[in-house]
Amino acid sequence: MGVITRALEQAISGAKQAAKPAAAPVNKAEELAKQIVKRPEVTRPKSTAETIIEMEQLTKEGKGPTIDWGSPYEGTELTPGQALPKLKDTFGSIGLDDVMTGVFGDDWRKFRRVGIEPDNHGVAIKGTDGDITTKVYINPKRKTVTHELTTIPRNQQGVGRMRPILKSRLDLYEKMGMERVELIAGLDTGPYAWLRYGFVPKYPNELAETAISSVTRQARKAMGKEDDWDVVEELADLDAMAKELKGNKFINQLLIEHAKNMPKTGKLLGVPPGTSVLKSPYLETTWEGYLDLKDPEQMSIVKEYIR
Repeated sequence: MGVITRALEQAISGAKQAAKPAAAPVNKAEELAKQIVKRPEVTRPKSTAETIIEMEQLTKEGKGPTIDWGSPYEGTELTPGQALPKLKDTFGSIGLDDVMTGVFGDDWRKFRRVGIEPDNHGVAIKGTDGDITTKVYINPKRKTVTHELTTIPRNQQGVGRMRPILKSRLDLYEKMGMERVELIAGLDTGPYAWLRYGFVPKYPNELAETAISSVTRQARKAMGKEDDWDVVEELADLDAMAKELKGNKFINQLLIEHAKNMPKTGKLLGVPPGTSVLKSPYLETTWEGYLDLKDPEQMSIVKEYIR
């Protein structure tokens, strides 16, 4: 019986399998298509010529900045067509749209006025959005960018307006293979702010001496005839630190940090706690300096402030 029963069970099972509807044939093309991940469309960067045409159209329609074409260094005005070959020679494979975005930020089309001024050595790019006015000069032969002008209204200073702009500029300079950024730090917060961003003065020791002499004069004037020995000691420590750091290109940045912890001097001069007592002295200076884009130490400082 056992053998017969097993034979019947196998027969019934085979009949059930045979009764199942046949599976639909597999469409290999459809299956393959399902497995392929749809790739995002890659937008081709605008060429310099395309950007010029767009800029001219926006200006005509009153939807974009007024464009000033010219070369003040050569004393001539250019048409966009005359400027095109000079722009391509300066920027190479990088389009004007990417350059404008790098210099001014993503909203450069909302600027009131923009100037594009090529000459035989490079291109000056300037513009204003009604608040910030800025100008840079890009010289590919020297692999150098000069920050010729940056002005920010007093009511917008100290709130980080410059950070995203500086970040986009550094990204652009890296793409262009630039190696150095030069500037003259002045105009209100400039001398202090550019130090905080990691720029190094051409003559760092002399600048440090000037700042320390200034804060010392301020403190002695505030003390009057009677010395406050706690203040005197803090100033002596600051001066000693400056002597130890002589020859260090970051002497001014290190002194600024040290001078945040001079509570007696800060209280005497009315400097808020946590603020460097050297801030005011540096604001009174004008100095020539640079950012070496190939220097890891400088770049680590500037990236810390723009992140």
